[in-house]
Amino acid sequence: MTNTMTSPEQVDAANPRADNRHGHILELTPPNGDHSASKYRWEILVQCGDPSVAAIGSTFNPLTSTDGWFSNPDNCAFDAMGRLWISTDGNSDDFNGRNDGIWAVDTEGPARGTSSAARPPTTRERTPALGSPHGAASSTARN
Repeated sequence: MTNTMTSPEQVDAANPRADNRHGHILELTPPNGDHSASKYRWEILVQCGDPSVAAIGSTFNPLTSTDGWFSNPDNCAFDAMGRLWISTDGNSDDFNGRNDGIWAVDTEGPARGTSSAARPPTTRERTPALGSPHGAASSTARN
C-alpha cells in the first residue's frame, strides 16, 4: 500500500502515477505458495481515488458503488473468506470529500477489486481487526 508523489522519471509498472496522492494496493503472490521465496509475482489490486474523476486514474472494479471507493490505504487484514479489509488514514473533506474508514475488497472472482465501505465518525481513523472464523469482522475507532 502506498501513496507517494514521484517524478515522471520514477513512474514504472509498480508506481504507475507520478501524482499518487490517493495511493494503490499491490498484491504479492509467492511462487507455488512458498512464502519464504525471495521473489514474488505482483500486480496492482486497485489504484485508489474517485473513479468518477478520470484524471485520478483509479482502477476499482466497475461493481464498486459510488460510496465504495477510497483513498490513502494504511492498514490491512484478511478475513476467513479471503476479503482484504483496508483502513485508511489521511482522508478529509478538503482532500477528497471522504473521512477515513474501513473497506472490504474482494480479491478473487468477478468481484475482484470491488470494495464496500464501513465508515467511522468524521475525523476518526479506524483500524481493521481480524474477524472470527465465521467471517464476522470488527474494528476500533481511534483519534
